[in-house]
Amino acid sequence: MYCEKITSTPSEELRNLIDETHKHPWDKVHEEGKTTWKISPMMMSGNLEVQFLKSVVSMVKAKRILELGLFTGCGSLALAEALPDDGVVYSCELEPYLKDLARSLIDKSPHGKKVKIQQGPAAEGIKALAEKKETFDVIFMDADKVNYENYYKMIFELGLLAPGGVIIVDNALMGGYPYSLENPLNRPGGPAIAKFNDMIRGQDNIHRVSYLKERRGYPTALGCSTNSKNPKTPTVKTQSRHA
Repeated sequence: MYCEKITSTPSEELRNLIDETHKHPWDKVHEEGKTTWKISPMMMSGNLEVQFLKSVVSMVKAKRILELGLFTGCGSLALAEALPDDGVVYSCELEPYLKDLARSLIDKSPHGKKVKIQQGPAAEGIKALAEKKETFDVIFMDADKVNYENYYKMIFELGLLAPGGVIIVDNALMGGYPYSLENPLNRPGGPAIAKFNDMIRGQDNIHRVSYLKERRGYPTALGCSTNSKNPKTPTVKTQSRHA
């Protein structure tokens, strides 16, 4: 597509990670019981999405990033590439197999040293980081959609977002399901995302901007908002793609 064509190309290491993800024998590893659910490479962020992430990180001059949902590490590596040498990405991943696979792929890049992976439920990872008084300039939410609202509330209740920080929320339109709830094929995450979007819309201290694009024939959106330096005022950027 045209947008992909004119977007910055991925680094060699990021391109290799993307290729390895597509070539990985996902069906076989699931049949062998190595994963708890059947995994598809379609779960991976595309180059257009990760270049958007890198742009946000660069614009806000972030040094500390939290990612909820690692998969094979495409987003983590892209985020790490945009950070200075002393920057860090903390990524939470529920699936042990994905944690190990992502670690092996990310470590092929010199930026891999910036990525720290925590295995386990995202909520537990959030609590553990809060106990250590960690704060983040950018938080990328891309874990289980039914818990987006819970993660969002925990982030602010536990003080994980640094003053002037940004939250990027993936799958905010989720293939159209949140605004087509009568669709008999609607996924469980559709109503949850719709509820989350309504909650965000009801917060007057958030400014939202959205635009639509197409990815593999499905409606997709990216949106963003900005706020003041008040640490109690959330800054949210929403990004959605078919997933």
